[in-house]
Amino acid sequence: MNHKLTALILSTSLFAPLIGSAAVVFEDNFNEYAAGSDLDGLSGSEWNVYNNTETETDVFTVQQDTANYFGQGTSSNYMRMAITNEIVQKSTAVSSKSFTENTLTGQVSYRFYDPTDASSTGDGWAIRIGPGSGNGVTSFSLIMDEGSLYAGTGTSVGKGDVLLSYDMDTAYTVTIVFNNSADTISYAGGSIASKTMDVYVDGVRVGTNLAGSGTEGTTSTSHENIASVNFTSKSWNAFADTLYIDDVEVSTDISIPEPSTSAFLIGMSVLLITFLRRRLKGARS
Repeated sequence: MNHKLTALILSTSLFAPLIGSAAVVFEDNFNEYAAGSDLDGLSGSEWNVYNNTETETDVFTVQQDTANYFGQGTSSNYMRMAITNEIVQKSTAVSSKSFTENTLTGQVSYRFYDPTDASSTGDGWAIRIGPGSGNGVTSFSLIMDEGSLYAGTGTSVGKGDVLLSYDMDTAYTVTIVFNNSADTISYAGGSIASKTMDVYVDGVRVGTNLAGSGTEGTTSTSHENIASVNFTSKSWNAFADTLYIDDVEVSTDISIPEPSTSAFLIGMSVLLITFLRRRLKGARS
């Protein structure tokens, strides 16, 4: 057997017991749809589209990643969300269809790419998580707007604190660890109080125990199952903007290790490989 392969298998086996597998209840990487498809009314789509912009069509479309924005090859697809003609007080959203299982706790992950857009105006695009797809049934939210990632706040899901200043024309992975139960929960990254969320970008935590948003996340005393993830334009004021989305996943399990834990595991694997190489070198001499 190849000794280098043996060392690699042994080192990576250290990760398996600690990371585990997640119970995925919704996922979409947009590769099952034909490039150029409009998600509005698309047969077999995992999404429902709500659009009353009147003058704007093809807001949520599937695009082939010919420029390899997300680094997964030029044959991969992603979702393009684009309002090119300025709208005011017109809503547009794309919402997931039913999860295979609803949950009070878990995580939502997705990737986004914010392209440089000279015509961009307004308050960006929001991701909302909750029992349903409107502000009234939103529990948690984030807003992405021209280089800034905000925590959603208030019943109308407005901009709260800036969690991260990000580079335009760059792909990022966001993971939201949420707790909509009545109790504090613990996971590898720490603990989350009732009706709060932790937010990670590319595996680094940028927000801890962030308050909920939307009516369900702020004023409601009930604890409703999370049953929807949706993206919407923040278009009460004048709005025109574009954002790309890929690899949306919702899981009932939480599988993000603390960054320090990741570093420890990587360090241990490097030490193990070094040790085995020295042993093998000594055996040959």
